[in-house]
Amino acid sequence: MKMALPIVFAFIGLASIAWQVSLDRDLVLSERASVTISSTKPTKSPVSTDYSVTLSGLFGDAKKQPTALPTSLPQTRLKLSIRGLFANADGSGQALIAANNKPAKLYQVGAQLPGDAVLESVGAEHVVLRRAGRFEQLRLLPLPASRVTNKRTAAAQQAKARTTAQQSTDRTQSLTERLKRLRAQN
Repeated sequence: MKMALPIVFAFIGLASIAWQVSLDRDLVLSERASVTISSTKPTKSPVSTDYSVTLSGLFGDAKKQPTALPTSLPQTRLKLSIRGLFANADGSGQALIAANNKPAKLYQVGAQLPGDAVLESVGAEHVVLRRAGRFEQLRLLPLPASRVTNKRTAAAQQAKARTTAQQSTDRTQSLTERLKRLRAQN
């Protein structure tokens, strides 16, 4: 019984591969036939080779091109701040944006923002807004220097504490060994 199960799975796998090969072979033969038929007389092949109808919309609409945004945009004057970005290479994505120092909300491209602005695109370090027919940018603010310094200081203090703890452990072990030797001598 233990040997039969792998043999059955192997047989099913081989049958699946054979079936796929036969489908591919039939497809190639029908395409060749349609090429030879179309070269002799203009008749339509019984097998449709127009894959654009079948696959339309699978990877988006090829006719729909993204609108080109200007390369240098003015900084927006809205009281908005970016808390996080989830950017895709094509400009789509999401942004965590806070308005007027309130908790941040998640907005997708095309969403209406406070201040009558629309989120147009999301980049790695900024978002592009459309307000009153004009494009503006909202940049992701860098981490304040004081917070960077505090993080570095905290990391240095942790490393120093680890070193001090290791030295203390080493001293304790050294003293324990000395006491054992002294007791063994007596």
